[in-house]
Amino acid sequence: MTMDELLRYLMDKGGSDLHLMCGLVPAIRTHGHLEPIEGKEPFTDESIRTLVYSVLSEEQIKEYESDPGSRYELDFAYGMEGL
Repeated sequence: MTMDELLRYLMDKGGSDLHLMCGLVPAIRTHGHLEPIEGKEPFTDESIRTLVYSVLSEEQIKEYESDPGSRYELDFAYGMEGL
């Protein structure tokens, strides 16, 4: 699944947040509750990195990889035209 497909799913379901974490299936927050996206496999390190890096700038990737205090967390915004 691409980031655009995940965000379209989120919007179609009326969700507010998309949660991505290695070892877990992607989930959306709807009405204050996390709901896993059915039929999706848990992310591996490689699959989540590929997905997230596809929408980050080189600068964001460098900042994420060079920050020892990041604890491998990243909070960022990504927009799609028309949504």
